[in-house]
Amino acid sequence: MSKHFIFLEIIDPEINALFMAITEIVSGKRLAKPVHLTVRGPYEGSVPPNALNTCRSEMKYDVLKIANVGRFSNPKEEVVYFQVDSPHLRNIWYKPTYKIGEYGFNPHLSVYRGKDRNWADIVANFLEGERIELLCAEFQFVPYLTKQMQLLPTEIQVSKHFPRLLNAGRIHETFLIRLTSLANKYRSRDGGDSQAIQALLL
Repeated sequence: MSKHFIFLEIIDPEINALFMAITEIVSGKRLAKPVHLTVRGPYEGSVPPNALNTCRSEMKYDVLKIANVGRFSNPKEEVVYFQVDSPHLRNIWYKPTYKIGEYGFNPHLSVYRGKDRNWADIVANFLEGERIELLCAEFQFVPYLTKQMQLLPTEIQVSKHFPRLLNAGRIHETFLIRLTSLANKYRSRDGGDSQAIQALLL
């Protein structure tokens, strides 16, 4: 059965492009949906009409802070992510299957979801060392229905380069080159050689 959610979609072109590039390098696949947070849902029926308006009014003047790399493991996958927060994000949070009292409040943008624990540790370690902190004032709220076909919409602009982020010192100019090199070294390592894995973790 399909479920209804509200996504907070990042529409800053450079941040979108950066996260798409990171995800493609570490996961080996392109994002099928815009970079987003699931902020509300699942709803048993369709998204209530006032829910979108509430999100938009509460967050109207907020700026998202995207920083701090995190890691967790599920029975089915390993996850690496960046934490996201803003002054009013908690006010609109509604996830009945992940209640704050039980699971805590941890909004995040995933960059890796997969089964390789060693690789997830290496990616998290590398990204932590980069100390990336981004501010994003360009986002939108949209309803989302599971199983609907939603490739990257044309209205979501994606920049191929990151001059603003580079000029502001938010990312180093060699960041993606070094991340790509790390991924290539890991994928070409000799089997599961533990010493090679440990060297990449250093």
